[in-house]
Parts: sequence; structure tokens; C-alpha cells
Amino acid sequence: MKKLLACILALTLSPGLFATICTAQDVVPSTVAPPISFCVGNTTHCVMPDLNVSTINYDLGAKKWDAGVTTIGVGYELLFYSTEAWASGVALHAAGQWSQSKPSYFALIPTLVLAKYFEVGARFSLMDGSTGKAMTFGLGAGLDLLSGKTMSARVSESRAAQHSTPSMVSP
Repeated sequence: MKKLLACILALTLSPGLFATICTAQDVVPSTVAPPISFCVGNTTHCVMPDLNVSTINYDLGAKKWDAGVTTIGVGYELLFYSTEAWASGVALHAAGQWSQSKPSYFALIPTLVLAKYFEVGARFSLMDGSTGKAMTFGLGAGLDLLSGKTMSARVSESRAAQHSTPSMVSP
């Protein structure tokens, strides 16, 4: 809607400005997404790898709190409006520990992602013949952050590069 209003305003003020604003293609977020990531359609709702560090847990079976880095999970997140600072979504992680001296386990961790970096969810774990359930609070880091450029920086750079090239439209 904003682009349509900008086109109408530009058409009334200047035909040259109209050609520049309304014929330039906008950046397709999937083209600038990090490796093994993609965005849904032409939106900034992106699916990308994510690293989850669970720092506070409430064990539902033992009814006790546990703090510290308890689980590090790897998975994928779906962030809605991934270029915004308040981007939120969902994620699914897997974590595990296989050791002869400590209890071995495999855990699935579905979480809600809040403001890109905070994750709240549950941990379902299979431990040496038993199961465990816990509420988990932690931090997450998407591949865009780990690769050095956030999605907003990638899209901004691509738009700046696109708009700095001369337009091939004649007035």
C-alpha cells in the first residue's frame, strides 16, 4: 500500500521520479538469506538454522529449578518479519549427550522465539530408559547472526546496491 501511494505521489510530481520508484524491483529476501536458509515467498518470514542455549529450566517431574547452560540444541527457526528487531516466531531444536560416564540423553526442544534472541519452550528428553519434561528459557542465535550479517543488514545492503545502479527506464 505504501509503495502504491508513493507511486501515485511520484506520478503527480515528476514522471522521472515515477519511473525510478515504481519500476525498480524490490529485493527478494530469499536471494540474500544465509546459506541453507530461505524466506517464504517475497516476504521476510524466513526459515534458518538456529542454535539454542537453555539457561534456566524447570523440571516438571522433579518440581525443581535448574540454572546454567544445561542444553545446547541445534535446529531451525521460523522468524516472522526477520528484518525487524522485534522479529518473533517458532523453533525446533535437537540436543543430545552420549557418554559412558554421564547419563546419555536425546532431547527435542520446541520453543517460541521472542525478539530474535530469547527462547521459551519445553524440553522432552529420553534419558537412559526414562523420559523427562521441562520448561526451558534460553538464548538463541540464528545463522544470520552467526554468519556475521543479520537479515536486516543483508536486505539493506542489497537494496542500497540495487538503488545505486542507474535505471534503464527512459523518461
